[in-house]
Amino acid sequence: MSDIMNKAHVFKNFNFDSGEYILYAFDRRNSKKPKHFFLNDQNKLKGLAGKWVFDEKDSLGRCGYDYDLNVFNGKKYEGGISICFNCNSLIVDKDHTICSISESDILRLIQEDFMPIRTEQHDFLTREEGMKFWDAHKGDVQLLPKQMLPDWLNFEGNCELSIELESPGNADFKAQIQEAKQQMNEKINAVLESGSFELSYRMCWSSSTYTNYQFLLSTSKSNYNKLEGFKKGTWNGYREFNLDLLYKE
Repeated sequence: MSDIMNKAHVFKNFNFDSGEYILYAFDRRNSKKPKHFFLNDQNKLKGLAGKWVFDEKDSLGRCGYDYDLNVFNGKKYEGGISICFNCNSLIVDKDHTICSISESDILRLIQEDFMPIRTEQHDFLTREEGMKFWDAHKGDVQLLPKQMLPDWLNFEGNCELSIELESPGNADFKAQIQEAKQQMNEKINAVLESGSFELSYRMCWSSSTYTNYQFLLSTSKSNYNKLEGFKKGTWNGYREFNLDLLYKE
């Protein structure tokens, strides 16, 4: 009975019976010649629950990850799974389950059901050249639905923004960040057109009375100039224009 209780079903919280699921396995160790894979065969997806079963354990090393498995239902990100071969560990983001694995077992499971991804790397001298290339190729039927597209395709650059709010004491940390981001978004939306920028959280620091939240704003130079009265850093226009595309092999 104890052996059964100690087994973890990695995909137990994913319902592959309906929807348009696609699972990506991204190679994070081999940056020069990565071996990425994908799986969108519905019958094989349903079979993962019975195959990806490992012994559960309590601890996780701090040596980084070899593979990230990302689950999408259409365009919606449903969760991830991180795998490390150095400490033979797997962690499921949804419920923080940690499993004991072996490199040979994981590679065998990936090769049994997944299809290889072909990666093409492109470098451009200017943003305009890169945007023109993407417009001409984004309709290619061999392109995979999920692409790790760079920010420069949508924006000209970025800057830091900060906002100070009264320290809320023992309030939930994630809730504090969400509240700060919401207030910052409301301030920006009062000045800039919706969809013309992207805001991401970076860090914060606190005193006894207030907390300073720092964000990265990606947008256009003209929008940056409109942000009068904001606590903003210097403008950083993009200077490198690289594009990595994922194709069905």
